[in-house]
Amino acid sequence: MASQPPPTLDLTDMTVRDLTEDCLSTFACCIQLGYHDHQVVLDNMLESLHLWAQSTAETAAASGSLEQALESRPDDLQNIKFHLFMISVELNSYAMNSTNYETAKKYILTIGRYIESLDMMTRAVIGQRP
Repeated sequence: MASQPPPTLDLTDMTVRDLTEDCLSTFACCIQLGYHDHQVVLDNMLESLHLWAQSTAETAAASGSLEQALESRPDDLQNIKFHLFMISVELNSYAMNSTNYETAKKYILTIGRYIESLDMMTRAVIGQRP
């Protein structure tokens, strides 16, 4: 029996805006769950992602959208979409484990890493200033 290649994640039909809105709405739900100190950290992360979304939209506005601004750099666009997708996945995992302090904390750390990486990568790709 021939082995099949692993499935790939196709985010082609999803826009950065759609993925961002999904993350922001999932964050809003997650902030209501779990331990207070986790809620505070998640609220700060939500604000960071919100600021990222605003500054990215402003920077890409001249082109119409981030997709159009990165038309010649499809790998970079895919990487940004992947990070947003993974933030959403980790938020959903947090939501399912929010009552387990240590497990929830691990998801929060991972979410934070994805947001930080997303911010640095986007700045490098579209030339935003800190």
